[in-house]
Amino acid sequence: MRDSGGKESRKKWLLMELTTPPELADSISNFVTEIGAQGVLQEELEPQDADDFIKAASHEIVKAYLPWDVHREERLSSLKAYIDDLADIFPALTKVELNTTAISDDNWGEQWKKYFLPLRVSKNIVVKPTWERYTASGHDIVVEIDPGMAFGTGQHPSTRMCIEAVEEIILKGGT
Repeated sequence: MRDSGGKESRKKWLLMELTTPPELADSISNFVTEIGAQGVLQEELEPQDADDFIKAASHEIVKAYLPWDVHREERLSSLKAYIDDLADIFPALTKVELNTTAISDDNWGEQWKKYFLPLRVSKNIVVKPTWERYTASGHDIVVEIDPGMAFGTGQHPSTRMCIEAVEEIILKGGT
């Protein structure tokens, strides 16, 4: 991207990192999308157990990227009000914490891909994005799909449960 003087310019973004109880992570993700986030990522910070399954998380991190534009402060203000409302509605849960960082990156649209690698989500099923290589072994079933709004990376517990159910049906011969 070049500015009016012909110099290389970097697009600026506002990275929002929200530490949230797991019960509010989907709500927070949805809200930041509604206010204009151009990318949202939910991270569970708890380690996986020996079987490579995610343990129950005590909190999650929701990362979202807002364009650095004239609406930035208005969007942040709306988000802070929403966080306060959630704290009032759910007083027993830990209040969502918001941290922001300005970032510049002219290739941000591609950089996020480096965080998504092939992931074994059940005994036989591996989810992999199209831009990654993976060599199946044994009875591996490789689901090649890119992370998105309708289907993610296989990291979310609901996605894992669905995949486990599909695997169980396949192993029983479709009955």
